[in-house]
Amino acid sequence: MRIIMKKSIGMCMVVAGMVAVSQAQEYGMLQPVEKESGIYAGARVVFLNLKLTHKGDWTDEDWGAGTFEQGSNEGEFTKNIPGYAIALGYKFSHYLRFEAEGSGARMSLADNFGKSNLDFLMLKGLCYVDIPLEDMPMTPYVVLGLGYVQHKQNDYWFGSPITMHGLSLDIGLGASYSVAENLAIDAQCRFMTARFGSIYNIDDYRIGLGYFDEIMHRSMNAYLVSLGARYIF
Repeated sequence: MRIIMKKSIGMCMVVAGMVAVSQAQEYGMLQPVEKESGIYAGARVVFLNLKLTHKGDWTDEDWGAGTFEQGSNEGEFTKNIPGYAIALGYKFSHYLRFEAEGSGARMSLADNFGKSNLDFLMLKGLCYVDIPLEDMPMTPYVVLGLGYVQHKQNDYWFGSPITMHGLSLDIGLGASYSVAENLAIDAQCRFMTARFGSIYNIDDYRIGLGYFDEIMHRSMNAYLVSLGARYIF
């Protein structure tokens, strides 16, 4: 008797579950709930594993001492740093989005010449190819982007701040989770590479006695991991 009752209860639960799933499918409750298209805004907390590569060709002339020297220096700096990003985009369908993103971060350096801070400003255009999963609120995606990167080095060695400009390329993967029709949580990982134009930096730290100048070449590679949210209007 108990076995029959347990089987009956089990069958009732299975039937109830099937009915619930059927109703959910009928009313679209198991479909992605985010709007199919529209303007959206978002914000993200970003963590960067950033490697900055530096190469400089320098000239140092001391008129008082009558010396003239030339040389070069190379170095790599790798750090994990926090950052931020804000975005404004347009969702064309469940499969395609375009986004303008602005982001920033600060990197502190220290070597034999002293300490220095680098402020990064990045403006990017990003294309997202969404891959909707049937009856799931989670949407994986692929992202590809091009952008402009500026880095300003304050308190540069010998005291002269410098600003360098470059172009960047981004590629990555991520996923968003719709928690409401207008709101989605977003997590992504991207690889970014950037090349900065050469800059001529001169420092008259021995005013009237000589000069130091340097032609600098820099590049950077970074892995970006971010977590944020977007609201579609």
